[in-house]
Amino acid sequence: MEKVLTKDSPVKTVNPTTNRIEMTFDVMSDDRIEDILRKADSAFTMWSRTAISERTTLLRKLARGFRRNREELARLAAVEMGKVYREGLTEADLCARVFEYYAEHGRRLLKDKPYEFNTKAYVTYQPLGVILSIQPWNFPYSQVVRNAAPIILAGNTFVLKHSSNVPQCAAAIERIFREAGCPEGVFSNLYIRGGQKPARSSPTTE
Repeated sequence: MEKVLTKDSPVKTVNPTTNRIEMTFDVMSDDRIEDILRKADSAFTMWSRTAISERTTLLRKLARGFRRNREELARLAAVEMGKVYREGLTEADLCARVFEYYAEHGRRLLKDKPYEFNTKAYVTYQPLGVILSIQPWNFPYSQVVRNAAPIILAGNTFVLKHSSNVPQCAAAIERIFREAGCPEGVFSNLYIRGGQKPARSSPTTE
């Protein structure tokens, strides 16, 4: 009989070439989820007030981290979702270039822009808060990075709910953020199954 996965089932890596379970991650409790969201909210108060130069410095460190770990990232993508190894290397390099782009152009992108109207006006860009990002498995790194780079550059904090079949890729991304010196709470992972809803919070997963 086929096993039915419930919200309490572990998030797991199932190698698509062997159908073997490579690793499991316990589904987070509601209390753990609440703790992560509280830390993200607290970090937003700090991160939103940091200088653009500090944010772009972090993005440059992240670019170096993705290049330094490109072989591991490619291997994990191959194991978790069957990506060809050389394509995994290319995806890791793409992530590095995305971080570098926003690091180079971040100050210009966030600069106030004049707006022609009946009176003097301008468009300004202000951080919003904690951003929940729900991502698919097919590009396990670049889909995340193309969201995370501008969101974090703009002074927001980023909570990732990645696809349930690529938990090791999600963990690797979080580790690279940590090694780059990212402040706690600015980037976080949620290990929850699709459809799981925290008891006291309202984000809806895939």
